[in-house]
Amino acid sequence: MQLSLTLPRAQNDRLGHAEPTWQAPSTWAPDACTPPGADKKNAALFCQLLRLLASRYRRARRVHLVVDNYGIHKASLTRKTLAAFGGRIVLHFLPPYCPDANRIERVWQDLHANVTRNHRCKTLGRLLDNARRYLDSYVWKRASRRPIARAA
Repeated sequence: MQLSLTLPRAQNDRLGHAEPTWQAPSTWAPDACTPPGADKKNAALFCQLLRLLASRYRRARRVHLVVDNYGIHKASLTRKTLAAFGGRIVLHFLPPYCPDANRIERVWQDLHANVTRNHRCKTLGRLLDNARRYLDSYVWKRASRRPIARAA
């Protein structure tokens, strides 16, 4: 039994505040994915997640995580925690910029091509409305196959 869990980097809102965006298998209870104190992403929080995974999947020989190159994933505390598990939890790092492996990059590229590049909005609010409208109608399961269409 092996688990694959993707932890995308936090996305910043328009004010630059990062929100943790941890994704987990559908078999998890939602509150199990967000440990207390998740408002501050740091190595200690990530290590807490590693311990949670290890306890939740005790019978798994290995747990594989695909992560980006965020500093907490390579911190000394993270390395010590992984060493304590004796190779039972394995981190797989995405290349620093790899839109083919990181699907959200395709979405941002499509949003930029269809909404933000060469826009004619007179206010930032109007541009954000266009972006929100575009993302609300986006076909998420087929991000790479969506034909390019101009947002209103």
